[in-house]
Amino acid sequence: VGPSGDLLRSTIAQHWKGPTAFDNAVRCFPRRAEFNEVEVNTCRGYLTQTLKEVVPTRVITVGAWAAYSVLGRSLAPFSVRRGYGWLHNGGAPVPVFTVLHPAAALRNRFVKRWFLDDMEWALTSPTPALPPWGSDYRLVETEEDAHAAAEELRRGRWFAFDTETFGRMFQAEFKLLCLA
Repeated sequence: VGPSGDLLRSTIAQHWKGPTAFDNAVRCFPRRAEFNEVEVNTCRGYLTQTLKEVVPTRVITVGAWAAYSVLGRSLAPFSVRRGYGWLHNGGAPVPVFTVLHPAAALRNRFVKRWFLDDMEWALTSPTPALPPWGSDYRLVETEEDAHAAAEELRRGRWFAFDTETFGRMFQAEFKLLCLA
């Protein structure tokens, strides 16, 4: 609604000609200054019903609460610009692109550029390749896990990787420092 909604709708109209549906992460919330996970979780059923009825081919969440409502986990939109996840809507995988909230774009001209660029990316990008959901992996969290993983690696059955980076992704200062 308001200027945020105007910016969102005009940006979508510039890059998307197909059908659109809008919904809120929190639609049943008593109007207070703040809300939290309890209200989002309580209202999630309304959004779930909308997703079932609309059967989207892509979902774009605007802001942290929208991403939390759809993906079920918190994220920091400024830290995961151009991020995406997956939603299983009736068994069909649907990409969920995460974008900054348009209200943030209205308060800062630099953030507005990010918002506009990221919305264009989310609306025009090809559907990402599906992740290898059936793959086997080992997460190393303890010293015991590390010894077991090292033994698996010695047998040549697995590979391991880690990255070290500098700066924020998709920004000019971003650098990949090490990939091991």
